[in-house]
Amino acid sequence: CHDLNISTSGNNEFVKKDGTAITGSTPIGSLTYQQIIETYEYRQGFVGYKQISTLYDVLKVYRDNNIIPCLEIKDPATSMTSARYALVLNALYDYVGNEFLIGMFDVDNAIAFRNLDDTALIGIANNTYDQSTITTAKTYNFFYGIYINNITPQIVESCKENGVDLYGWTVSTDVNAALKLGLRFLICDYIAEPQNTAGVVDTYVSNAIDFSNITHNGTVSSNHLLLANGQ
Repeated sequence: CHDLNISTSGNNEFVKKDGTAITGSTPIGSLTYQQIIETYEYRQGFVGYKQISTLYDVLKVYRDNNIIPCLEIKDPATSMTSARYALVLNALYDYVGNEFLIGMFDVDNAIAFRNLDDTALIGIANNTYDQSTITTAKTYNFFYGIYINNITPQIVESCKENGVDLYGWTVSTDVNAALKLGLRFLICDYIAEPQNTAGVVDTYVSNAIDFSNITHNGTVSSNHLLLANGQ
């Protein structure tokens, strides 16, 4: 639900529940659950300080607004355990049902998820098109994620020819490129246009772009494209 580190820099500020400023950089994995929910963040575009959301907080928003989630796993495989993989999968199934995508850059993570679940939509990502990644995606039935600015119609066609589903990722809030390319999923920072971004998930869901022109399994779906990495 967040970057790997709580880091006060640039337009980001963090404070404890009592208002004490948090300085430097702290790995979020080193904090207890209680410490995390008592940490508040401010960044450009926020209205006041916002409590850091847990995975369950984010999934509730998707469930309640009928949005298909696409979760990016940022932790390296070396910091994951079988219990953590199972926890993520169980949370997704419990909160949003069977339709979701778990994307990540770490191939070992992706394989670990696949070993636990042979039907979940799991994606591996990198910056550019790579034939070895295509081969891995075919072997494990993975989606293949590429940085949206590097996806061309030729790459879309090549993935189709190889029988690999393609998704895009970006750090921006502009989803127009994904729409034009006809991608099924896009991982990005927000699900709203930049001018509507409030920076907190439960307020910007209502400002989400209309995806009614996206086809899903041959039918029109208004909630078909998930657009958030949980930030």
